[in-house]
Amino acid sequence: MRALAEFILRSRMTAVLVISAFAVLSLVFPPLGHVSGGALALIVLRRGVQDGFLILVLSVLVLAVLGALSQLDLQLILVFLLVMTVMLWLPVIVAAQALRRTRSLAVALTLIGTLGACALTLEYLIVGDMAAFWRPILKSLFEAALLQPESPVPADEVEMLIASLALAINGLLAAALVVTTMINVIVGRGLQALLYNPGGLRAEFLALRLSRKMAIIALVLLLISSFATGSFGQLVFNMLLMVVAMYALHGLALMHATVDLMGAAKGWLVGLYLLLVFLLPQVMIVLSAAGVADSWIDFRGRLAASRNQ
Repeated sequence: MRALAEFILRSRMTAVLVISAFAVLSLVFPPLGHVSGGALALIVLRRGVQDGFLILVLSVLVLAVLGALSQLDLQLILVFLLVMTVMLWLPVIVAAQALRRTRSLAVALTLIGTLGACALTLEYLIVGDMAAFWRPILKSLFEAALLQPESPVPADEVEMLIASLALAINGLLAAALVVTTMINVIVGRGLQALLYNPGGLRAEFLALRLSRKMAIIALVLLLISSFATGSFGQLVFNMLLMVVAMYALHGLALMHATVDLMGAAKGWLVGLYLLLVFLLPQVMIVLSAAGVADSWIDFRGRLAASRNQ
């Protein structure tokens, strides 16, 4: 990984090569997209936002040329470029610049969450009923597969499943954007730490803690979503889904810090990640609840104080 970090920082063209190559490879194995985003985060963290934007533009041009030389449909190429630029690279630049200025993962996470909330609000102001917008799209994509005899979903529940997904998909996309962006920034920070500040990423991640104001916002959203209806109710519910993802990252940092402070076996964290693989929604809710509680109580500070007595 150290050699990869050195290669990315060797020149602008080596950075563009890594970012573009791993963006293409992510079509085959999606987790490799984090290397692409992490490389861009490293550029911003080390050289600043202007270099980041320049390399983003060059990477888009390289991918556009590769797409033009391929036999792929033009619409598919445009969608891929749009998704990579808007959903992956631009949020990484914003979050990495925030981290560069503040040295706080919590500030970067809060900023990305704020931008996600603004995007959700803008969508509902322009479109209105987003569930009605998504329902025919999801129906055309999934209904045929869900109605197959081997489908695990009963035929009489397919319509209800599609309606539920249409209600939540904006929030799920916003949550995915928040988590993906933070993973990319953490990858970039890790590469930077390998070269210039060994152990720096670990200290920053263990200190990730969202503010009490954010906890109040989370509780207000939870309260409003329990009785709000219509487009406004959809907006609040989708914002809540995104905030759950934000606080799940907070909770994950809390678990890492707790294991570290108590000197517990790393197997506890291995078990936690295995649960995340097999029980993702349930574990994220538990981590989120722990994160909200930590915003008020500061478990890490209390635990550190008690162990120093």
